[in-house]
Amino acid sequence: MRALALASSLVLGAAATAQSRPLAFRYDVQPWLLRQGCAAAECHGGALGRGGFKLSLFGGDPRGDWQAIAVDRAARRIDRRDPEQSLLLRKPSRVLDHGGGLRLPRAGEAYAAVLAWLAAGAPYGDDATPLDGLQLARDGDRLRVTAHFHSQSEDVTARSLFASSAPLVVDVDANGHLAEQGPGETWLVARFAGHDAVLRCVMPFPRDGAARPDPGATAESPLDAAWRRGLDELGLTPAPPADDATLLRRLYLDLAGRLPSPAERRAFLAAAPALRVERLVTHLLASPDFTAVATEWLTAWFELEDQDGPRELAARASLRELAAQDSSLLDGLAVRCALGAPLLDRLADPRDRAELFGRAMLGVRLSCARCHDHPLDRWRRDEHLGFAALFVDPRPAPDGGRMAGALFDPRTDAPVPPRVLDLLGDAGPGAGPRETLRAALAADPRAFARNVANRVLHELLGQAPLEPTDDHRATQPGAQRDLLDAATARFCAEGFRLRPLVKAIACARLYAVDSTPLPGDPRRDAALVVQLGRREARPIDPARQMRMVERALALAPGPPPRPAASPLAWWLTQWNGERLLGALEAKDNALALIALDDDAERQTCALFELLLTREPRAAELAACRDALRGAEDRDGTLRALAHALILSREFGSRR
Repeated sequence: MRALALASSLVLGAAATAQSRPLAFRYDVQPWLLRQGCAAAECHGGALGRGGFKLSLFGGDPRGDWQAIAVDRAARRIDRRDPEQSLLLRKPSRVLDHGGGLRLPRAGEAYAAVLAWLAAGAPYGDDATPLDGLQLARDGDRLRVTAHFHSQSEDVTARSLFASSAPLVVDVDANGHLAEQGPGETWLVARFAGHDAVLRCVMPFPRDGAARPDPGATAESPLDAAWRRGLDELGLTPAPPADDATLLRRLYLDLAGRLPSPAERRAFLAAAPALRVERLVTHLLASPDFTAVATEWLTAWFELEDQDGPRELAARASLRELAAQDSSLLDGLAVRCALGAPLLDRLADPRDRAELFGRAMLGVRLSCARCHDHPLDRWRRDEHLGFAALFVDPRPAPDGGRMAGALFDPRTDAPVPPRVLDLLGDAGPGAGPRETLRAALAADPRAFARNVANRVLHELLGQAPLEPTDDHRATQPGAQRDLLDAATARFCAEGFRLRPLVKAIACARLYAVDSTPLPGDPRRDAALVVQLGRREARPIDPARQMRMVERALALAPGPPPRPAASPLAWWLTQWNGERLLGALEAKDNALALIALDDDAERQTCALFELLLTREPRAAELAACRDALRGAEDRDGTLRALAHALILSREFGSRR
């Protein structure tokens, strides 16, 4: 009984001035069990539990966990007459053998908290005391977590879980103590009773003397201004602009999906430097090539790549039609998602449809909440069920009409009422579940706009402020949040049209940065890539490279290649197979025109301009010129040189 008195003084006495609410399992006991790992998948939170005792994974079902402890199996895990003899304490304190080892030391605060709760009768607690949210703050070298209840606030640091998105910048231990490791940006996360709080922490890089002059620093666009603020805060200087040849090739690959022709290259270089980029971007966005590129983007967002069933083909055709229009993407996609088009309804299960809508339209992952509350996000199982109920197919009505179908809760077998996620607006009563969804999306399109802006930044820059692009959540570390806000605002201001947003990004200084690694601190260089202050060269997939070859050689495109079972076989088939060799040997390809010239130097320059969008360097010019001059079969040598350039890393990279 002395230990019980000590426990009561530790828990109840310390909270007497701050905690007027009654003890509650979900706030005063379950957080300790989570901190000790009892609800992890490898312990009692697994699918079958462990040792005959099962808890919900990561504490997603507080009432069910209380039931398992205080009610199930005649409450054998607790002893109401002598709480210290409860199995809930004796096993994790190793008084009895415990497969999980020592989890609740008898002298620890967690043991005292559980003992005090048992002494109070092991109540579940009053659900009328809601937790309104958490606040995370830094207090010297430690984090402090404050829980805001309906009528009071409470320090819950000792019961919270902590994590750092970048431990090499600032690490945090289980008790919230911080250790600064090096420069960079990190997000510190605290979790308590199913709620999360985040705190951004910036450790600037040491300034390396005077900043380099930047010719693009004047007359900044809102996107560039937000981007530069993010870099300045970290003490980073953006990489210099890419050269004209690299930028030209980048624009054509990103906005047209092909290489520029020699004539297009020369026209770009002949234009006034201050106007050439904007004019080219405007021209490309109005071309059918961009429609094809935008269709590829939308197809990837809705996970339709490499699918050729009747419904998938119809969905792709619908997206192609939308991409060709310079109209509101919000309205176009909302209609296609709401009216039963195959964009979503190609999936038979309404839960799959809801999850795809969440990923593609809102940038959120709901799939974890299908089985249990999301361990890293706010989504709960009930929210997943209610949202999925919006996507149930209508059923035939007795009078020959149609009525809404129903989704049943597997726990209660009761129909689930359709429910819109709180990311969307209040739509009010609608004509049907899908119309309700469409109205809710129109009522508050912020999540949709942020998702599209983030995805377009990813498509054009190779890196997005939020990665992965379909996982927007409070605990998701990000970079350049101000840039994402500026891009989102631009997208909304332009009526949710795709082309103006693409133009704003492609004409910005941030799009034109070089991809060449900078000499010096590799960590600073890596931080520049993450913060979008430097490009990183990305490989182009083989199928697109083949299309680039066919367009560059002015040949009709062949059928899309089918990936082979072996990656090596696929690569060899692409680059040494009949399709590429046949394209190089075609009598009417662009190489035939180059072959008509009898000057080896001009042939070399024309070949590099055709395939690499630049002039050859001195060593390249000398080697190729000598090879052509000394060749018995000059046409064959020209084709071999073209093949070598196509196989080069430079051709196969998006720089």
